[in-house]
Amino acid sequence: MRGSGASPFNTNSTPVGSVHPVRLVQVGGADRVRFRFGHRADKETPAMLKRRIMIVDDHPLFRNGLRRIIDQDPRLKVVAEATNGHEALHQADIHRPALVLMDVQLPGVTGLQIASALRRQRPNTSIIFLSMHVDEERLFAAIRVGAAGFLTKDSDPNAILEAVHAVLRGENLLQQA
Repeated sequence: MRGSGASPFNTNSTPVGSVHPVRLVQVGGADRVRFRFGHRADKETPAMLKRRIMIVDDHPLFRNGLRRIIDQDPRLKVVAEATNGHEALHQADIHRPALVLMDVQLPGVTGLQIASALRRQRPNTSIIFLSMHVDEERLFAAIRVGAAGFLTKDSDPNAILEAVHAVLRGENLLQQA
């Protein structure tokens, strides 16, 4: 390394697959060494991977509550939120969620229309609809667009988590109904 200008402690260009070196950080006037041993730059182990979730709802209070429920589960991670169809498609393209929890009634276009476009854009992304009202017409429409679940917004938090995990395992809750 001598003469090459590269430092063994240069964290800006850590080669893929290498362990990050020790980093010296100035904190409150005192030198503190921050250790980052064991972190690999190339990939995470399966135990470290969290299933990526996106929430689509136009009500911030409901989105925040749903995020809190999901954040309680160490196997799940909310990677994006959206308030309308345009945002939902854009966020899904950026964050590649494994599952989308989506309100049926959204401003502009319905969640059903968004789900149809989302299934074309990201066919491996599963969708669970959330609604205050459940009727046969909405359930059949959800099945037609390829949704894997339909929950009421007053569902028990544990039931929501159970449904999320079932769908992530590949189960289709609408076919069981």
